[in-house]
Amino acid sequence: MAHLDLTNTAVVADILEAGKFEAANDFSVLTYGAIGDGTVDDSGAIQAAIDAAELLAPATVFFPAGTYKVTTAFTVTAALTLTGTHNTIIDDQRPAASAEYMFTVSSDDVTFSHLTFSGSNATGTNTTRHICIYAFQVARIKVHDCRFVNLTRVGTADAGGTASTLSEYAIIYEEVTDGRIVDCTVKELSGVGFFIETSNRVWVERNHIAMLSTGDCLYPIHVRDDTTHIWINENVIVGGSRRSGGVIDLMSLDGPTKYAHITNNIIDNCDGTGSALAVIRVLSADSCVVTGNIVRGITDDDAIHILVEHRDLPSAQLAPRNTIIADNILVAGGVDQRGIDVRNTNASSDMFNITISGNILDTDGSKWFGAGIRLHDAWRGRIIGNTVVYKYSAGTTSSWGIEAAEVTLSAMTYVLIADNYVDCLSSATSRAIQVTGLSSPRQGIL
Repeated sequence: MAHLDLTNTAVVADILEAGKFEAANDFSVLTYGAIGDGTVDDSGAIQAAIDAAELLAPATVFFPAGTYKVTTAFTVTAALTLTGTHNTIIDDQRPAASAEYMFTVSSDDVTFSHLTFSGSNATGTNTTRHICIYAFQVARIKVHDCRFVNLTRVGTADAGGTASTLSEYAIIYEEVTDGRIVDCTVKELSGVGFFIETSNRVWVERNHIAMLSTGDCLYPIHVRDDTTHIWINENVIVGGSRRSGGVIDLMSLDGPTKYAHITNNIIDNCDGTGSALAVIRVLSADSCVVTGNIVRGITDDDAIHILVEHRDLPSAQLAPRNTIIADNILVAGGVDQRGIDVRNTNASSDMFNITISGNILDTDGSKWFGAGIRLHDAWRGRIIGNTVVYKYSAGTTSSWGIEAAEVTLSAMTYVLIADNYVDCLSSATSRAIQVTGLSSPRQGIL
């Protein structure tokens, strides 16, 4: 929809006259003709309120309680706060082939708060992605105490979680500095919750994400490519069916993600489809801390609760280093699962300085298979003070509580395994600790 002509002095005068009964720098969409009954198209009125507020930015666009039907996209080009009440719903009624973004943020210092975004209710299959909030090359963006519901539609060309998929997203931050996504709720998710790419200093904290009980959710939280200083803290993610990949997912494809903190999250009853699910997945990321998380209720066979893996990157990229996995509680809920799996599958560079300590791995009557804790092909690894209680499949001969091994890369050096408690509940023969493939001058110390 075209913006108002703000170069026309008469138009500007009309806007200021219409807004004169508002509080200073506070523009209600009702003043500009919005109805909020869920039936009348309020797109024009919302755009008019945004245009008026941008004249006096920083300013606030206020959505009183109601359901606002929208059929077009909006762009925020000045420092605005868009806010409502807990009974404010912005209902996306754009057609399946419409523009990708409901709200595009192209200005610094923009905040969304106390709004509910309802996903596309249009019939048909998505031919573009539908994203509620998209911020690109901006700074100091905050989404606070918002709700995202009915993000259920997935496009037929969906490829499984890359940026080009045709699903519905709650939020995308791309090249954002100082971004926050805090105290938000995502319900009925079948696409992507929060997608952060090539950004610096982003906080994703105290959010609640509930996936659909049926369907194929892509990523509740997905971070990728040259993102630095990312905090994913105190989120609760529950329910639903997941594709293979990560519930919390850090992926470096075109450049390393660095300085990530994944702490104090609760992940419960998030199952996968297809190949093995990795609940918390960190791929080729540098200087990461994974601590204080609780993972339980995962019934997917072959699931990995925490996976840290170094995959192939361009040769100029640094090797992952300085990873701490500590004080997590992981409770198995399926067959042939693994607790913590750290491995290097990149033949061109090393992975080093890995600490795995203070974690509790319990079976809940189920089975750890392969290893409760596994460290493969890494330099300077420490496995200290963990508790591993595990079972394994009957007839399997390669199951153990803790394994450190040089498998394919001849890169296993200086491993310290100390002060762990390992208890195998199976009656068949099993090894508590297995160390293989280390030879002088490489050292394994128990």
